[in-house]
Parts: sequence; structure tokens; C-alpha cells
Amino acid sequence: AGVAPGARIMPGRVLDEDGAGSGDDVTAGSAWAVDHGADVINLSLGDFARPLTGDLLDESTSQAMRDAWAKGVICVVAAGNSYVLPSGYSDEPVVVVTATDRENEKPSYASPGGDAQWGMAAPGGDGSGTPEGDILSTVWRPDQTDGYAAMAGTSMATPQVTGAVALLRAQGLSPQQAVDQLLTTAKDLGPEGPDTTYGAG
Repeated sequence: AGVAPGARIMPGRVLDEDGAGSGDDVTAGSAWAVDHGADVINLSLGDFARPLTGDLLDESTSQAMRDAWAKGVICVVAAGNSYVLPSGYSDEPVVVVTATDRENEKPSYASPGGDAQWGMAAPGGDGSGTPEGDILSTVWRPDQTDGYAAMAGTSMATPQVTGAVALLRAQGLSPQQAVDQLLTTAKDLGPEGPDTTYGAG
């Protein structure tokens, strides 16, 4: 709502209440979203120990993302929260998002973008657990009233890029034009030019 308030959300659940699932679940969910008219798919999920390369995001998931791109759908994925391990993506046609804090630095939890061809960074919070430092979002808790919580992670950063993609697509840009616009207008961070930490910035 904060980035693209006019966008329609098509929720698709691929994990259970404990956050467990499989690559098959993610693959099926992505295919379902494509078949039901999605323009952009947000994937704020990954294996903590082996971000984007574990059982949750495997070769079948990678192929599903390639299939989505071939049908004009952009996948935006979280780089992961494994501190130092980079994302496992390389040539897949997906936007891989790492996190920044309020000073545009990489928080200690955030995985670098690595060798992703379309890497970038977005605000993901500093991990303090406060509204001043983290990302304020709606949250649902079993047996409680829905409310808000301040959270941090590349999963908080990824939806902000997804919202930006939605805005660009709504302006009539093709998927490739939308990705190019994101990357060419990103604020350069870290070493000059694209790098393995922040991607395009």
C-alpha cells in the first residue's frame, strides 16, 4: 500500500503456518499466479542456511521463474538473511533484492545480491525491532487482533521493489523496460557501478 496503493494483490500461499514448504509448492504457486494474470510476483522467502539454493528454491523453482518471465511476468525475490552468503542467483531473469538501513548501508543480516544479473537494494530495516529503524507493516497473529509490527529483512525490502515494478508496468512499460528503468535509476551504493553487494544500488 505504501508504494503502489492502486495495485491489486493476488495472495497465494505456498508455505504453511510455520514457514515450511518445498520447491514444488513455490513452483506451483508461481505458475498459478502467472495463469491468473499476475504482472509481478513477490517472493519474500528463502532457506535461512542456504538462501535461494536450498530445498525451498531449487532448480524447478528457477525454471518456474524463467517460465514466468517468458510469459511477461517479473519475479522479484529476496536475497536472503544469512549475513554473509550471497544469493544463489546468477543468470535467472529475476530481480534479486538485498536490504539497506536508513543510512543506505547493508544491515548485518542481509545477504548480498551476489552474481544476480538484476540485483538491487531497498529499505529493509536495521534489525532493531523499532518503527524508527525497521519496516512498519501489517501483521496477522493467530488468536489475536490484526495489527502492525516493525520487522527487518530482505523480505521487507523485496515488496518495495515489487511495488515499484507494479507502478512501472501500470505506465505501460514492458517487463524488460521496467527492469531496465529500475536498474538505471537506482542510487549507486558501495563501489562505483554495479557490485555483488548492492547490485545496481
